[in-house]
Amino acid sequence: MSFIQASFEISMKILLLELGWIGDAVVTLPATKALRQAFPDAKFVRICTRVAKPILTRCPYVDEILIYEREGKHKGLWGRWRFLKEIRRLDPDIFINLHVPDINRNFGIYSRDNLFSFLTGAKTRIAYFSPGTGIFLTHGIKAENKHLDKYIVDLINDLVSQLGAKLNRELELWVNNRDREEAQTFLEKNHIEETDSLVAVHPGAKRPSRRWPKERFAELTRWLSKEFRVVITGGKDELPLAMYIKETAPAAIVASGALSLMGTAALLERCRLFITNDTGIMHMAFALKVPTIALFGPGRPKRWVPPDADWIRVIHHPTPCSPCYKWSCEDLICLKAITVEEVKRATVGLLSQKSCDSPSK
Repeated sequence: MSFIQASFEISMKILLLELGWIGDAVVTLPATKALRQAFPDAKFVRICTRVAKPILTRCPYVDEILIYEREGKHKGLWGRWRFLKEIRRLDPDIFINLHVPDINRNFGIYSRDNLFSFLTGAKTRIAYFSPGTGIFLTHGIKAENKHLDKYIVDLINDLVSQLGAKLNRELELWVNNRDREEAQTFLEKNHIEETDSLVAVHPGAKRPSRRWPKERFAELTRWLSKEFRVVITGGKDELPLAMYIKETAPAAIVASGALSLMGTAALLERCRLFITNDTGIMHMAFALKVPTIALFGPGRPKRWVPPDADWIRVIHHPTPCSPCYKWSCEDLICLKAITVEEVKRATVGLLSQKSCDSPSK
């Protein structure tokens, strides 16, 4: 038992903050489980964005969810003050910021977030920090360049280990029968049988700079459709992108906007293969151990892909300008370096390894 564990009563409250998106939520789950095991009688409150809520409400290691309304009541300086008052009313004993910014670009984020941690009134405050921002914390880890290519789950584990939590790398996702019924209804409506070999492709990404060219996704989908039933996944805002691909591959089925987030997870469970950009749903597939081909452009595969996962193939061609953090990119050199033929070869290789039927070359 750590000193911190021994210093609190059973009724203590532990607040966990991470205000990212789908993938950011998934990668915090191993450390959340480790914390629950270290503090089985504590009350855990998870602070998240609304988009991450469907995943975190299923997490058995969390007792309460507090939503940060980024574009709603918590927007702006007054909104952030209102949010702080909501947290202070919870009277937290421990406040942990699970977010791991990149050391080389986010000094402002460290300053803002760690000051916010201090203002919560929590007795113990834990986070990563950059020079000059650790004064707001009671415990923390100095962010260094060596962290840039370290697996994100390990970075978060390192943080919570200061509370005595043990290393846990297991990604989890909780798909229930209602989710599976939703996916099954969608598949039946589109005349997909239980015996059909299903492949999903995800051509979207929140950042346009992380989208493999749609023309190449369309060509790949047409090739896959010769021997598989292909489903195009995505959100409502990605429907035009899916319809563009369907024009080239008419046999493909469009699920963009047709399923909930967890309904999409249930759909992925049915898939022989998932081909995706570097985006949130990729992490859901990792957690479900769906054979996945991940197309990386400006991102950092070493940071975001589980090491030694034999069900994952990463295709990535580093360029002089990567990694980068642009929202969009006119050149898109890194992703254009990935050819359709390269993805085809990865498809055949991964399906062959998993003893699945694969399309002929």
